[in-house]
Amino acid sequence: MPPLLRCDDLQATCHHSLAPLPAHRTPSPNPRYPIPDAVVGAFGIFFTQSPSFLASQRRLPHTTGRHNAQTLLGVAQIPGDHQVRPLLDPLAPSSLEPVFEELGTGLEPHRLFDPCRVLGAPL
Repeated sequence: MPPLLRCDDLQATCHHSLAPLPAHRTPSPNPRYPIPDAVVGAFGIFFTQSPSFLASQRRLPHTTGRHNAQTLLGVAQIPGDHQVRPLLDPLAPSSLEPVFEELGTGLEPHRLFDPCRVLGAPL
């Protein structure tokens, strides 16, 4: 059985799978937030259980002395709530399938999805 994916592996998988996302913005010499960072930042909402990933990351330095967006998700710049929607709304949901497929392939041998199965059906 392959070794269980570490946080670094999951982070690399996400970024690798998101790299080919279509660039729908007007070309700019210095776009502030790369589309993959916006997607990973949006996933961050599930980690923090907060309606705003950026707000939760801004709160952390006051309570813990640092934020963990870079450590957990590999995101250098976190887009704000009002910036995420224009970045992500134009993306087709199917464009995120490679992320879930690659993560599923890495996690499936460890039977981590078994508790989520309905009547033994594959996920």
